[in-house]
Amino acid sequence: MSKQRRAARHAQQRAAARAAAKAPPAPPPPPLAPPPPLHRDGWAWLSVLAVLPLVIHAWGAPLGEAVAEDFDFLHRVMFSKTHTLLDGGGSTAFWRPVAHQLYYETLGPLILSHPGVVATLHILLLALSSLLLYMAFRRTLPGPAAALIATFPLLSESTRTLISWPSHFVDLGLWLFMAIAVHQTAARRLWAVLLALLAALLCKEVAIVGTLLLPWIPGLGPRGRGERLRWTLATGAVTAVWGVAYVAVRHHAHLVLPHQLETRADVARVPPALRLGWASVNSIRALFSLPAVATTRDAAILLSGLFLFVMALLALMVSPRWPAGGRRGSSPPPPPWCRSIRSGRPTAAGSGVSASAPSPRRCSARCTRCCSARWWCFGSPPSRSARDRLASSSTRCRSRARSWTSSAWRGCRC
Repeated sequence: MSKQRRAARHAQQRAAARAAAKAPPAPPPPPLAPPPPLHRDGWAWLSVLAVLPLVIHAWGAPLGEAVAEDFDFLHRVMFSKTHTLLDGGGSTAFWRPVAHQLYYETLGPLILSHPGVVATLHILLLALSSLLLYMAFRRTLPGPAAALIATFPLLSESTRTLISWPSHFVDLGLWLFMAIAVHQTAARRLWAVLLALLAALLCKEVAIVGTLLLPWIPGLGPRGRGERLRWTLATGAVTAVWGVAYVAVRHHAHLVLPHQLETRADVARVPPALRLGWASVNSIRALFSLPAVATTRDAAILLSGLFLFVMALLALMVSPRWPAGGRRGSSPPPPPWCRSIRSGRPTAAGSGVSASAPSPRRCSARCTRCCSARWWCFGSPPSRSARDRLASSSTRCRSRARSWTSSAWRGCRC
């Protein structure tokens, strides 16, 4: 009886596969509507005006007033006889020539005489960053989603220091130049991206994270793995050049971290795992605008954030699959090469001979991987008989690979 049930189930699977092969592919969904002109785009205006709650929250504080290490930078600008980009610019620890030397050389007198003007400039640059991010993601996302991506950093309580403290142009400049880099990535202008990334690196060292992730933003920038790898090599080269220059300048200018963190024996004895744990925990606390010391509201805030994260993860797991270029809940039609091996006949998209056609070995391996992973060719989990058919189909695929064009691979979503 069990053999009969398996045979009946396999027959049903074969019938379903034949029916799916004969069914016409689903029509493609309508493309995303182009955004309205920028001056009439309500979501663009919302992205710009999202800085207003931050200003209201910081209202009444002495915005733009010099404090702490600001006076080190101002003293160097006003009284030093040497003005070079190849030192700390007043800092004894970091080489950040854009955020230290260029910023204070340009705005130093204004910080002392009209600090409110400096704070206003910071507000405008923060709004410009949000607008650039909105324009970048609006190319591939609806207006509400693009506005959410562009504005959620402004809702952090600690962001108000970006408009109240001149020295925090270190972070504001990083945010501004990374927004420019993302915007130019969406426009696929590699040289502009590299210049923006270099400026961000010269503001703060954490821009390294952006240089690694920028070529791999889903839906933006380079197309295909090969082009993304080329972008990764280009951004990596810029980062490497900056890193070499950073080490050379720190050595030449005798820049050291405060509290002798690089040379103290007790610090050197701390295990790397403990350092990584400390950095991870305090980075998570910083994401929620929590101080390094414990407070009474830590547990409530962290549990609320964890709850929201878990709920978002569950919503993502139970939501219907949304294939590239398709609608939520719709399954993508099998690609031409998959329909070809399922029927044993080359399709129109794969009937020509091309010099860039894949090799038989790549064809067979890719066909096997895609069909077994996504079940496009058989419409059901691959049973034993399905695997047998897959093996025979791969053999036919190997023999016909030389007659397939490279365009047949564009439908593969592996």
